[in-house]
Amino acid sequence: MAEPRVQFTNVSSLNAEALGEPGQRTFRILASSGTSSATIWLEKEQLIQLALAVNQLMATLPKESATMTKIDYREAPDASSLDFKAGKIVLGSEPTSGMFIIDAHDVEAEDEEDATVRVWADGAQAERFADQA
Repeated sequence: MAEPRVQFTNVSSLNAEALGEPGQRTFRILASSGTSSATIWLEKEQLIQLALAVNQLMATLPKESATMTKIDYREAPDASSLDFKAGKIVLGSEPTSGMFIIDAHDVEAEDEEDATVRVWADGAQAERFADQA
């Protein structure tokens, strides 16, 4: 994976949200880390596929949790606030830390290789997120 512009490594919340009336809804991912936040707007299908991928990835990982290694040195600068529409979302995991990785790419970004934000979530956060989505 290429290096993202911003990383959230100390995630305090990761939520999926739908706004509006059925048939007219918009969808977003809300991530908070320290004093930083990201609002990632996405299509309903993207959110559904991400939730399914999280569940599939969880099923393949060993039940015993890896040592949750802190990776704070990669954390976003204080008071970062992102708000963008995702064109591409990539899910992965980091086996040595046991963390899930969600890379979100801004649909309007000039550099299509680098993610706009990378969110690191532990297994419990990823599972709650998938249930919400």
